Amino acid sequence: MRKQLIGDDADLDEDWSVCDEARRVIHFRSDWEFLWSPDYGSFEDITRIPPMRFTFKKAPSDAMHENALQIFSAMVTATSGGLPIDVFGPTRAVLLESRPDFVFIEVDLTVKGTADSEDEKLSPLVVPISSGNTMYSHMWKCAYTSKLSTVEFTLGHIIRSVVATIFVRVTRGSWPDGFHGQFSAIASGEKVPVTSDGDIKLSRRVVSVDTTGELKVYVKARGGDNNVMETWKVFKPLDAGRSNSMLDIGFCKMDITVAWSLISYNHVYADTLL
Repeated sequence: MRKQLIGDDADLDEDWSVCDEARRVIHFRSDWEFLWSPDYGSFEDITRIPPMRFTFKKAPSDAMHENALQIFSAMVTATSGGLPIDVFGPTRAVLLESRPDFVFIEVDLTVKGTADSEDEKLSPLVVPISSGNTMYSHMWKCAYTSKLSTVEFTLGHIIRSVVATIFVRVTRGSWPDGFHGQFSAIASGEKVPVTSDGDIKLSRRVVSVDTTGELKVYVKARGGDNNVMETWKVFKPLDAGRSNSMLDIGFCKMDITVAWSLISYNHVYADTLL
């Protein structure tokens, strides 16, 4: 017998009780919990799979170059309340199984009000994302519309990929006050934003890289007088270990370290020992 759905329609706000998108989100979440949570943990759990899983230890036979869905960005392109609103996607690529090549993405955005009671639901969406069968890495854009907004995704299907984890550290000089920095990891033709502050704390450091391509770590610094400096380094992907290089942007030098790892296609359960 099917588990009773979590959340009753009566629990919805009156404005949302007739909203098909909100109903689908509730049903999707409860169905997921019923089917998968006993083995994989709660829907809200952060992934237990570490990004540098096989960087420093021997990889098992099931670890290899795998297809991955890279979410470069998600942007709200239209809302009932006006623009602009920019939203960036998750911090990790998603493993694509060979059949079917699709994943579901849940979008649950809230516009914060001055008080919690004034928060407004913006985009309750659950959408299937499919890139189809492909022999080459490629990127594409797709848009989905809910009752109150339209969300546009920029996505990449990265074939034969490995996981790259990027670290940046200032080793000489210092980052000047008033200068804003943007770091990007460029793989398969599109920038993955890894915006940082003066401490070079990257908000997103893990990307998937096609093993037949390359990874470019790019930095742009902009001062208050619109003085712009930029430079980059290119890394060839590895199956394991680390790559090191240095970026010199004039006022400081930074060590760039990229840790590489293969991807295991075996499922990781809630009780799997990693």
